Amino acid sequence: MRRIKYFLAVAEEQHFGRAADKLHICQPPLSHQIRLLEKDLGVALFVRTTRRVELTEAGRSLYEGARQAVEQLDQAITAAQRIQGGYGGKLRIGFVSTVAFKMLSEVLHVFRDRYPHATPELFHLTSSQQAEALRAGSIDVGFCRTPPGGNIESRVIEREPLFVALPGKHPLVKRKTISVEALKDQPFVMWDREQTTGIARTILSVCNKHGFDPKVALEVTNPSAMLGFVADGVGVAIVPGSVLLLKPDHVAFRPLDDKAYSTISLAWRPENRSKLVPHFVAMVDEICDQHTPSRKSARRQPIPSP
Repeated sequence: MRRIKYFLAVAEEQHFGRAADKLHICQPPLSHQIRLLEKDLGVALFVRTTRRVELTEAGRSLYEGARQAVEQLDQAITAAQRIQGGYGGKLRIGFVSTVAFKMLSEVLHVFRDRYPHATPELFHLTSSQQAEALRAGSIDVGFCRTPPGGNIESRVIEREPLFVALPGKHPLVKRKTISVEALKDQPFVMWDREQTTGIARTILSVCNKHGFDPKVALEVTNPSAMLGFVADGVGVAIVPGSVLLLKPDHVAFRPLDDKAYSTISLAWRPENRSKLVPHFVAMVDEICDQHTPSRKSARRQPIPSP
């Protein structure tokens, strides 16, 4: 490869002296290396005169191919160095639907701005699917409602207040806030207890705290579908605040008066070898701290600069 770079310099300068200056070497060694290259290839690459050198037809052919190959090699080396430093490569991100409504777009905007040579790949997965994907190594980080546990590290990054979603003409719409007890006899459009485990458990816990199990009319995993069923009068639903951003027709939202919350966690596998992962975790910490100044990160990491 060194001889090819010497050849390219001579071809571009059309002069051994100027090429040697460009390469920061003496002219005799440069001339020697070019002769060795021609001998190895069995091809005359230059026509030499006392004032300049010109490429032969074979030399011009080699020049075009070699120039492109060297450029591609330089790009590959730069990409490898960025990956090694944690500033390039792919980052596979899992997320639950409700995170996409509020947090994910801001995180991706900051990520792309700070790490322009990194490529985020997004995977819409439930919390339980993310746990499996993290353990299998098919995603690098995940925004989930249920911390996976086991060998997966996680931290709570946001606590969202819960709201009641009601059909637009439901009698409870007249209230400014709604008590959990008021929902005791209402049919529920419920989060799927197998796929959306985290938020389903939270809602069940809130209801159990007030002495009842919700009367489940239907279970769903998709918030848009959930609100569609609420609008059709199938039942009421308890949803995190981010769902309000969907602004569906014929659905009214009222806060719960006992200030219940659903958490969002960021999860990752500590043994993941991607150096982008700790950078991404630190970046998400920074973003969350900006929104909630009182938030204290349990494991603060420095924010790296590319």
